[in-house]
Amino acid sequence: INKQYNSKEFKLINARIESIAVKSFYIKSERCIFIADGYYEWSKHNNKKEPYYFYLKNSLLYLGGLIINDKALIITMPSNSEISFIHHRQPLVIEERNISDWIQGDTKLDMYKASKLSYHQVSKKVNNPLNNFENLIKISNI
Repeated sequence: INKQYNSKEFKLINARIESIAVKSFYIKSERCIFIADGYYEWSKHNNKKEPYYFYLKNSLLYLGGLIINDKALIITMPSNSEISFIHHRQPLVIEERNISDWIQGDTKLDMYKASKLSYHQVSKKVNNPLNNFENLIKISNI
């Protein structure tokens, strides 16, 4: 069955690196880069979700993405062993020197900077979009 995707119904926010080369949905996509200071991920422990903040020390994050029908997706990959206890997937982090390679279609694994990510637990206040202040990325006083 060939589905037509309506941009108003487009609900994806990320795409697996393993899928972008094989699924027809991604054929007409364009590659992009998201630039961020860091990102949040939640870990589930004893039926409680705990937020963590991931970042690179002294550097911005360059996250691989796709643009489809005027919508943007972040590319994800399996988490490295150091952070997989928090979440099994993570954004595709690209070295700054490899941005043009990503944009042009290269997906060599040596572009990924996953093992250098730093992280710490943060306040659950990050789960509310009305909370938008710098202290949210500070280490949580649990």
